[in-house]
Amino acid sequence: MLETCASNLGGGDGPDPSCGDGICTAEVGEDCNTCVDDCNSCVEECGDGICSMAEACDSCPSDWGVCPSVCGDGYCDGSAGENCNDCSEDCGSCCGDGSCDSEYGETCSSCATDCGACPPTDGDMCCSSNSKDCLDSDWCNENEANCASCGDAVWMEEGSCNGLGKWEACTNDQGTCCGSLSCQGDQYYAQCL
Repeated sequence: MLETCASNLGGGDGPDPSCGDGICTAEVGEDCNTCVDDCNSCVEECGDGICSMAEACDSCPSDWGVCPSVCGDGYCDGSAGENCNDCSEDCGSCCGDGSCDSEYGETCSSCATDCGACPPTDGDMCCSSNSKDCLDSDWCNENEANCASCGDAVWMEEGSCNGLGKWEACTNDQGTCCGSLSCQGDQYYAQCL
């Protein structure tokens, strides 16, 4: 059985304070030199079951026990409840670990790296007559229902296509038409339709 640090460093008040009673009693002159049986050896070694002042929980957990977890100590101690959400100083940021952890507050808006891009909202959508550029009409761009009344227009995510819009020549760029458009024509002239 390991002695506690307090009993090992301070002596005791046993009924028989003589050497060999298992209590290191400084009041009667017992110490590591005079009573090794009660006070142990003067040589302080980690693992000897003695909590010496030259040791600490971080340098000798076998004598002192495991150190209590302290956020900011440079060690991410999951067994003590430290995690990237509660102790980013030790555990790093949750965002970027490849897992979308809602319990740590990750969402598509706070961590697109792990959770992916957020789906477009109506504010990110627009009405387009060429499947590439938004129309210059606030009313058509207000919502999908209005867009359906704006001629041969489509409701699309704003800025979603870097390719070729409707009616643009694609003779030399066969696979670059935006959205559901396809390159139609022949070897001499083709356009996205």
